[in-house]
Amino acid sequence: MEYKNHIEANLVIEGEGMLTDIASGQVHTLHPGDMYALDKHDRHELEAITDMRLVCVFTPALLGPETHDEDGSYPVL
Repeated sequence: MEYKNHIEANLVIEGEGMLTDIASGQVHTLHPGDMYALDKHDRHELEAITDMRLVCVFTPALLGPETHDEDGSYPVL
């Protein structure tokens, strides 16, 4: 995914996963309490190792009817 029109911040509430930065190939393991921000419109892949629950905040805020386009972005509505 790549949010070209939004900045995203996430807090892991439950579960474990891996976040891969597509540009660098760097992989970050995620656990409850971890927080990360995709503040440079980072191309990324999130893989859940277990069931995960996250709090995600986007700016500009999402309205609800957005769907991912062909490159994984959300349009600004």
